Amino acid sequence: AVVSTQSTGEPILKLDNLPLKAKKQEVIDFFFGIEVRAVQLVSLPRGDCNGEAFVEFLNTKDAAKALAHNKQPLNADSGATTIITVTASSRCDWRSDPLKPS
Repeated sequence: AVVSTQSTGEPILKLDNLPLKAKKQEVIDFFFGIEVRAVQLVSLPRGDCNGEAFVEFLNTKDAAKALAHNKQPLNADSGATTIITVTASSRCDWRSDPLKPS
């Protein structure tokens, strides 16, 4: 099955299962060869990543290419390797703070 970003029409993806000490550069490196416009790591109150990030690409074509990285390993600086889930998202998710009740 081909996954598309057309449901939202926005070049934004959500990443899950990131390590607590994930860095923006590691997320950018995860999408090697695809230009990333912005990365937002979702942080816990103490400053660590809560395992989620939102990534904005230049266009929906690049975001669709990036979806192919779903279930691929992220080799973190810590030496840990984790399998990352990549799904389509939207600016609505990007701006919300998932740690605060709505």
